[in-house]
Amino acid sequence: MARQLVFWDAQGAGREWLNEQASRHLILDPRETHPEFPGCCVLGRRDEILGWGFVGGPDVQQNPLELLRVSSRLIRSAPDNLLILAPRFDHGPVARSLRATLIDWLQPDSILISRGDTVNDRAWPMGVTEFDFPPGMPDVVLRAQRKARLRDLLERSKPLQISFQQVRWTGVRLGSGQAAPEIQVQEAGIRSVLHIETFGSTAFAVVSEELDALESSLVMRLVGATRLHFALNSAYSGLVCSLARIHGEDVSLGYIESIDFRKGVVSVRATAEDIAGLGLIRVGHLRIDSEGNELGTVKPWSL
Repeated sequence: MARQLVFWDAQGAGREWLNEQASRHLILDPRETHPEFPGCCVLGRRDEILGWGFVGGPDVQQNPLELLRVSSRLIRSAPDNLLILAPRFDHGPVARSLRATLIDWLQPDSILISRGDTVNDRAWPMGVTEFDFPPGMPDVVLRAQRKARLRDLLERSKPLQISFQQVRWTGVRLGSGQAAPEIQVQEAGIRSVLHIETFGSTAFAVVSEELDALESSLVMRLVGATRLHFALNSAYSGLVCSLARIHGEDVSLGYIESIDFRKGVVSVRATAEDIAGLGLIRVGHLRIDSEGNELGTVKPWSL
């Protein structure tokens, strides 16, 4: 069989179909992966998980860099004979470029597409074979499945507190700049600023309440910035995340409960047994509540 890359428009039956077709598979569509790994890509053998990586949520187009990172890591340990289920892309120009990049990245021997796929033939860098895949599931069923998976994740999770000194952040603005002393901002009377950092002439602040124009201007002057972005501290609560080792291996899924900037501690609920050896918090774009209900998405790197 060698390596076959599958583009399938339907939803909800991909993993079962792959198990029937091949002993080993790589699922790059997080909406089709194993129930224990929502928001992830998975390398598997039947129902056995051989490797996984967190891509932030069900829609890989929200953060395609994570898709390339995870696919690169998983494909290195994959066998030559492999069936790969690609994520679903829309038909826009960015999606077309991402599709072509993924094909070049994975170097498949053949490509299968759904019969009647409306993607222009010129979008494919190699010949494709049309295939009659099983029908997908109704949206109401898919939403119920996602909620069940998220509730299962929450039930398997336990509370953890992680020091800022132990981890780096990815998927968010937070932690990407040079930390600035927020005490001078607070002493100037702006008590709502909990954390502030700078990226050249741009400042980013985490606040307990929104800043008005006068407060924003004063913050920029105090830290020597010409632009300011800020995020509410409460906006981080409920974001699905992964805890990873410093070299990048994802080891646990969970979600952020709260961040205490005064104590320098982030509280999460995660499936990890302990936090020794953790070095990264990967923040996804999906927000959930304590019951596993999806509360929408956030733009990557906006917080």
